[in-house]
Amino acid sequence: MHCSLWIVVMIGWIVSCTQALQLRLAPLIGGPSWLALHVKVIVDSDNSWDFVPLNATSPDTLKSLLMLQSVPGEIRHFQKSSPTSLRAQRAQDFVDSYTNRDLHLIQNNCWTFALMLYWHVHQSDNVEIP
Repeated sequence: MHCSLWIVVMIGWIVSCTQALQLRLAPLIGGPSWLALHVKVIVDSDNSWDFVPLNATSPDTLKSLLMLQSVPGEIRHFQKSSPTSLRAQRAQDFVDSYTNRDLHLIQNNCWTFALMLYWHVHQSDNVEIP
């Protein structure tokens, strides 16, 4: 299922280049600008979310992550203006229900968070209302 989810998300990402919902690469916090390994979810023109280590630039955080240990993480919401769109509200509902806030390089990272958030919002967009 993980492989098929990845394929669907990547197809969705390619299709969504003309729409607001997309994944966007960015440099790691404190990392070189040319090394875009971090990902965030752009939900609409005013709202985006990402998942990062709480103390991203701390040497202790880096050491723990490189030793494949979990560190406290935080979900960041970037909002340009109000009111919030229906799509952004669905994204926020997902974020509110996202209980694992410990970041781990393999099991729970910016990519796993972004793919699940993208999938949730994308699936909600495709639900037909009777």
